[in-house]
Amino acid sequence: MYVPVQICAYVLKYKLVNEFKLYLLLKYYSKNGILKITKCEKIKISKKLNCCEKTVTNNLKKLLALFWINKNNEDIYFIRAYHSITTQVNKHDEIIYHNTRVEFSFSYFNKFRAYLAGAVLGYFLLKQKNKLWKERRKKARLKQTFPKYLPLSLNALIKITGMKKSTLQSLRTLAVKSFFLKYKSGLKKAKHIHISQVNNYKKSHPENADKVRVINDEVFIQNTNYYSSLLHYKKGRKKTVPY
Repeated sequence: MYVPVQICAYVLKYKLVNEFKLYLLLKYYSKNGILKITKCEKIKISKKLNCCEKTVTNNLKKLLALFWINKNNEDIYFIRAYHSITTQVNKHDEIIYHNTRVEFSFSYFNKFRAYLAGAVLGYFLLKQKNKLWKERRKKARLKQTFPKYLPLSLNALIKITGMKKSTLQSLRTLAVKSFFLKYKSGLKKAKHIHISQVNNYKKSHPENADKVRVINDEVFIQNTNYYSSLLHYKKGRKKTVPY
């Protein structure tokens, strides 16, 4: 099962993580996007989502307000297709993720926010790889090898996603801890700098002042960290159906 990265990014930015979690469950269990949700069904859903029935009811109302689902008077719900939602999301968000989809498993539900973070940040790593491929293709390099790890600049992502630096930093850490991103530290031991020389080094090397770290009475230089996505991506098909 694959989900659009566009929606993953949107729900992270606008704090709709639990609502999207419910939407995915409804989409999976519905037949042709149609599902009757009685009180009994709400209880079953609440158990699968590890929440109370009231939370399910509230999130259904939010999904209705978002127009991600619809319902009739007989409690029959109509689950809108990904295409309809991404079209709607594109009107509120300037970032276009080119219909890219990322793999999803319901085993990710217990670390869903981390999964969404890994999905979105991994997309930007994928985008870097695609850019490298295009650049090397222009130079007619037939045998192309790409670095396994790439930088993930928070300052660049702030401009792209519109999220705060602290939020992005938290999401990146969460994705690494939950094994949706692999991490290669740029922290290097500065053998040439004694702890007593740290202040003098910062003054004489102002360009590296912010990179100096003292850990357990040893001096380190923090160079760029590198990351690799552990999720698989693919291009989704374009559809024009309303549901």
